[in-house]
Amino acid sequence: MSKIYQYPLKIDKQIIDNIRTLAEQDGRSLNKEIEYILRQYAIDRGMFGEDSLGIKKK
Repeated sequence: MSKIYQYPLKIDKQIIDNIRTLAEQDGRSLNKEIEYILRQYAIDRGMFGEDSLGIKKK
């Protein structure tokens, strides 16, 4: 079972509306779309590896 960390996020309404649209297009919930975006960002920044998300700092 993965550990879920809850974090309150304050974000501009236009940004969240745009992410919600992307989530609908991708067939994901808003939460999963945000998680996907953050994961892709971490991968793009060179964080990847063997943990449960496939991401770890070099």
